[in-house]
Parts: sequence; structure tokens; C-alpha cells
Amino acid sequence: MASAAPSPLDETLAKAPLKVGLYLFFLALAVRVVYLSQYANSPFFWVPALDSLYHDLHAQAIAAGRDDGQAFFRAPFYAYFLGGVYKVFGHSFWAARGVQAVIGSLSCVLLYQLGRRLFRPVVGLLAAVAMALYAPLVFFDGELHSPVLEVFLDLAFLLLALRAGERDDRRLWLAAGLVLGLSAITRPNVLVAVPVVLVWLAFSRVNAEGRSKRVAAAGLVLAGAALLPALVTLRNYRVSSDRVFIASQGGINLFLGNRPEADGFTPTTPKRYAFEGEYADSVALYGQRAAEEALGRPLPASQAQAYWLRRVLHWWRADPMAALRLTAKKAVLAWTHREIRNNHAFDFVRAEFAPALWACPFGFWFAGPFGLVGMVLAWRSHPRTRLLALFSLAYVASFVLFFVADRYRLPVIPPLLLFAAYALVWGWERWRAGEKRRLAPAAALLAASALLVGVDWFRTATPATWALDHWSAGNRWRTMGRFPEAEAQYRRALALDPQNADFWTNLGAVQFYTRRFTEAAESFRQALRLQPASGSGYYNLAMCELELGAPAQAHRNLERAVRLDPEHRPAREELARLRGGGVSPPE
Repeated sequence: MASAAPSPLDETLAKAPLKVGLYLFFLALAVRVVYLSQYANSPFFWVPALDSLYHDLHAQAIAAGRDDGQAFFRAPFYAYFLGGVYKVFGHSFWAARGVQAVIGSLSCVLLYQLGRRLFRPVVGLLAAVAMALYAPLVFFDGELHSPVLEVFLDLAFLLLALRAGERDDRRLWLAAGLVLGLSAITRPNVLVAVPVVLVWLAFSRVNAEGRSKRVAAAGLVLAGAALLPALVTLRNYRVSSDRVFIASQGGINLFLGNRPEADGFTPTTPKRYAFEGEYADSVALYGQRAAEEALGRPLPASQAQAYWLRRVLHWWRADPMAALRLTAKKAVLAWTHREIRNNHAFDFVRAEFAPALWACPFGFWFAGPFGLVGMVLAWRSHPRTRLLALFSLAYVASFVLFFVADRYRLPVIPPLLLFAAYALVWGWERWRAGEKRRLAPAAALLAASALLVGVDWFRTATPATWALDHWSAGNRWRTMGRFPEAEAQYRRALALDPQNADFWTNLGAVQFYTRRFTEAAESFRQALRLQPASGSGYYNLAMCELELGAPAQAHRNLERAVRLDPEHRPAREELARLRGGGVSPPE
């Protein structure tokens, strides 16, 4: 299939690559700045939680020169990047998100460079504009998460590898490997690109001289890709005497996504452990402590990781059909048009706080179906694009192995947008040339792809999950001292899921802080009806009863709290204070 001749627009774009790149950069940056200006009116901007809080606290420690002396649980580069921003600008959420907006905008320019080399300038331009206006990418460029670096580094790696192949330049091959290694210490599953590159190199030349050059190129890529992961692994061993390759989260995350209770997209732990301090990663806590409890001895992180791997392998051997069904479900979910929430939902932020995201029309509804069609169309006509196609498919497989979430598939979005742009340009030119017979197979493939992507084969969003986002927003408003906004969010959460004890508890906390003790007591009673074995629930109710002048009732509920949770220090201290003050136990 021959490539179409360059159009006048291609020729115009080819004459001014720098100007086009600047226009793309400023378009993408303007979109991201407008979004951030709206997002700053939400509590999510100012109060990080869960993974964002983990990164924020780690980055602050790095900026202050502190090291916890443990092997990394998560790949470290994003935290060090964020720590560098804090070191330069101070602990500023605006600075962090502003720097990330610049990086996300530069990624659009990288995609244009890829497109004009692999296809034509007009294809690269269309793909880059779609990326600048791809709403989930705009959203995640503003989050304290690693995808903004993953996308940039993966595009840089692909561009360097392609340019190295064009020039047979050993320095570029080494640079491509180094960038891949940097991406690996941001998210290790990008290392699936190593066998992809090796396969691509193996089939890219057939003569003897070409094969020898491919072997040298492969060695340089491998050496570059191994360097930074090896240094991180060495650091882990030096601080902990434990052989942890990059990070230790792989085993427990594999278990959470591969067990009888897994749904393929909700990585909740079976049990939550208490912790001291500002924050502890619940998955890290469970992964370590549950493994130690199961084996009856303290474990280094690598052995805890190996324990969870053995659990997964045992399940696969014991029930292979269930494991295959779950994997097939995750594979389908990886291609859904839905943005599957992990911490908080893109759809929720767009609906509640950032209408600018509605002005970004591109989403997976476009990247998925059109990208698959373009991938098939380009396989024979543009052989060099096979690197991008293989990378995309291998990367999807790498996270399907664990569980599915919107931010995990973001690194494959730019290549898919490039293929999607090619499919559109190819289809438009075939239509204008009257070659409708050639359009029929592509149209059939597009229909099948749209069916895969557009149908909600599995339900991933329910009123209960939407309620969690309202609850999360309420928690952040409460942290900011914005109690009316917090209460409004809690009531919206309860309207969607009135059987959630946590929602009643947090509503009661807001009512307590605003000195509405009778209302707070009733909210805490509602929580206890739903969760009667909660020591914290009885403690909360006792505090209201003390404020309402009922110390005997408070005494009884504090005793219940301590009986249910002997480690509940505030309940024990308050009970001791009451006894010391002469309050007798109730009859």
C-alpha cells in the first residue's frame, strides 16, 4: 500500500517545524492553565490524599534531605522530580502543577515530531492537537501522579529509538536506552519495551552487515536501560540489605488483581492496618504485615513480595479457568471508553469543578477505535510504526496482568492518537479519491473496535462509587476548615449511598466541629447501626454526650469503645479522665 503524496498542507508544515512546535506547545499549555485555574477552586487541588499524599510527603522529605532508609515501595523518580520542584519553588502545589503542565505540553510537541517522521506532518499535527485536547491527559497533567513523566519519557524513548534507526547512530541508541531506564524508575512495567525493541531490531534488517549493527544497537539499548534501574536496586540493597529491584510493590499489587475476590479494577486490601503518623500507604502496610502474619516472622520487603507472588501462582494453578476469565475481563476493561477511577474520578472532577474539561473533546472513545484501525492500516504501509504498535500492545498487557485503571493506560494514548490521526487522513483521502471499496474493510474494523470500546461490557461506575467521590471531596473541604462545603458533599454522598457508615461518621464530625452536638450524636448513632463493632463510633458518640451533659452515658460508650478496640488511645484517656473526675459507671 503506497503512501499518499504530500499535500500542500504537508509542504507548508514541513517548512516551519519550529513554528508548528511552538504553536502546539502554547495551545496545550493554554488548555492546561485554564483547567488548573478552575481546578484550583476544588479541594482536590489543595489537599492531596492517598497516592498524591504519598508522593507529596515523600517529595517534601527529599527536598529537606531526609531518607527513610528503606527499600523503595514505589518507583522513586516521580517523588524525586517533585522533591526537586519543591526544593526550587518551595512546597507549592501551583509550582508543581505548573511544571507538569509545561512537561505535558512538551509531550504534544514530541508526538508531532514522531508523527511527521513516521507518517506526514499533517498526521503528526492532527495527533498532537488531539493530544493537547485529550481531556484525561489534561486532568492527569494536573495530578501529583507519575503519568505526566511516563508519557513524556516514553515518547522521548520512542522518538530517540526511531531516529537512532534512521541514522544508525550508537549514541542515539544509548540515549534511547537511558531514557527507557529513567522511565522504568518512574513505572517499571515500561520495561516490556525492551523485548519489543529487540524484536523490532531483529526484523528490521536482513543483510549480514545490518544484523551486526542491530546486535550492537540492542546491546547499547540494554546497557542504557539497565543502568538507572541497577543504581536504584543497588541503593535499595545498601540502605536495607535487601535485593529489591527498583520497588517492592509488584507482588502485592499482582495479588490484589489476581485472586478470587478481585474484580479487575478495584485494588482494595482485604484488611486495613492502623498506623501512626500523617500517612501510610495502605497497600504497603497490608503487603508487609499480612505476609508476616501468614508466615509468622518478620520479612524483608523482597520476601514479602515473593510471598504474594506465590499466592498468585497457587491461585492460577488451583483455578485456571477463573484466572483466565478475570484476565479476559481486564483485557476488555483496558479498552473501555470509561475512565476507570483509581484515587478520584476524572468524570467527577469534570462534572463538579472543571467545566474546561468538557471543552476538550478527545477521549478514549476516539483514541481506542480509530487507533486500532490506524495500527492495522499502517502495519504494512509504514513498517517503522510497528515499534509503536508493539509497544502499545505490550504496555497494555503489562498492566492487564495487575489491574486496570485510567492512569495506567495513559502512556499508550499518544501512540494510539497517532494511529487514529493516520486512519482519519487515510480514510479522507480514499474517500476523496473515490476508492470506496478500500474503505469497506477499514469501516468494518472501525465498527468492531467501536463496539469493543463503546459498550460498557462490565459496570465500573455505580452510585456507590460516585458517592465515594463526594465523600472524598467532603473530607478535603473539612481538612481546609470549609465545613458548609464539606457537609454539602457528605449529604450528597449519603443521598447516593445511605448505608455507608463512613459517610455518617464524617457528617457527624462536621456537625460536632460546628457545635451541633445533638445532630452529630444522631449521625454517629446512624453510623453505629451500620457498623456496630466500631470502637471509634462509640468514642465519637461519647464525645457528643459529654458536650450534651450526659457523662454517665458517655462513660458507658467509652467502655464499649475500649472493649471493642483496646488500642484506641483517646477512648482510654477519656475514660481515665472521667473516672479520675469521679464519674461513676452507669447502673
